[in-house]
Amino acid sequence: MAVVNRLAARGGCAVLVLFLCSMGWADTDMEVTGNLKVTSTSGNGNATASGKIGIGVTTPGSKLEIKGDTGTSLVTSIQNEGSSTSTQIDVGNANSAPGTYRNIIRGKESRGTLSSPSAVSSGDYILSILGGLYANSAFRDAVGINFLVDGTPGTNDYPTRITFETTADGGSGRVERMRIRNNGYVGIGDFEPVEKLTVGSGYIAIATYGVPDSDGDYAKFYVDQGQMYVMDDGAMSTQLTSHRDPRTVAPDAATSFDDPSVTLPFSFHHSNAFIGKGAVVDLAALVKDVEAVTGKAYTYIYDLSPEEVLDFEQWREEQRVKREQRAREEALAAQPEVEVSLGESYEEVPEMEVVEAVEQASEYRINFDTLQVETVTVDRKVFRENPTGRTKRQLKPDIRFDPETGKLWRRRALEEVQVADLPAPTLPEWVAARVPAPGR
Repeated sequence: MAVVNRLAARGGCAVLVLFLCSMGWADTDMEVTGNLKVTSTSGNGNATASGKIGIGVTTPGSKLEIKGDTGTSLVTSIQNEGSSTSTQIDVGNANSAPGTYRNIIRGKESRGTLSSPSAVSSGDYILSILGGLYANSAFRDAVGINFLVDGTPGTNDYPTRITFETTADGGSGRVERMRIRNNGYVGIGDFEPVEKLTVGSGYIAIATYGVPDSDGDYAKFYVDQGQMYVMDDGAMSTQLTSHRDPRTVAPDAATSFDDPSVTLPFSFHHSNAFIGKGAVVDLAALVKDVEAVTGKAYTYIYDLSPEEVLDFEQWREEQRVKREQRAREEALAAQPEVEVSLGESYEEVPEMEVVEAVEQASEYRINFDTLQVETVTVDRKVFRENPTGRTKRQLKPDIRFDPETGKLWRRRALEEVQVADLPAPTLPEWVAARVPAPGR
């Protein structure tokens, strides 16, 4: 018995179709409308007696194995549609040794062929995880994590690296932002990190977090009240920004910071948590006194270029806007959704019906007999959405329905988040007193 060409099954007839295919009696395309049940002669619910399903492969080595045609890309698509649904892939595992056996997502790469693989080379991609967004009438792979070969492999030598890519606002292509090299060195904006952390062209910003605990094995950088410090393994903190005003610890002191004849006061400040003491040395006053005694100059003042000079009022407004932006982003992260009523959650949209059609397309294939890349014309089944002339109601794209509570939620936009007025930043008193008046 042989069944050829095409089988169309509806409802329970799908069982017969799968039975014919599993017995090797059907050489056919199969269409199923309704429920699909896979049955084999062994009764184990699989299309093959071995309990494994192969697509494009005659002897599958796992429960499901898919193999594409030589010279063409293999795409396995899992899609979902709905206003209140998510598409996810769950990988589950239960065993008595979770420290050894775990859930694994593995990408394997070789040169050569599947039956005769050969070693990869430095720079070869092993696995990429890409995130695509829909814009300009197409999906665009705009963010990615890549796993690559990072050196020449050899016996017990398998060098690899990881790169992270994003697309900038106003950009159209992914750009590498960070990489972890085979030696564990991390580069941010730098492709050849020379230390455990290497930062390329740019700046490092550290938010105020207070004084850390001392650790006998580490030195630590930290920011306290906007000032940069380093703490050594003996709990000795040294301020790297050299302008601690001595009046903060000795209010009645006469210092260079309140002396208008000193253009740029500076000091040395350190403390020790074990001793329980700190000290501020007014170095600018010390230098001034030494100059007065010796008649020599040790301090030389110069003007910054116009490009380096900041306008205080403009700077203060920019900082106020940045503070407000950060506050709104933090508020949005804390409450990304707002509850809404059903009346404001749905929309009327044109009803569409899916129509099947066949169109011709050109593909490229490799002819290994002639070692040529050839163009062939193939028929492709496509599905198009055509309007029916009717409308239907559905949830708006930014609405989520929670079936467990029966509530509707709308994603908030950053622009609608309101925050309390934030004070504009101020300068230390001694700096403000020395800022030139506008126009000077």
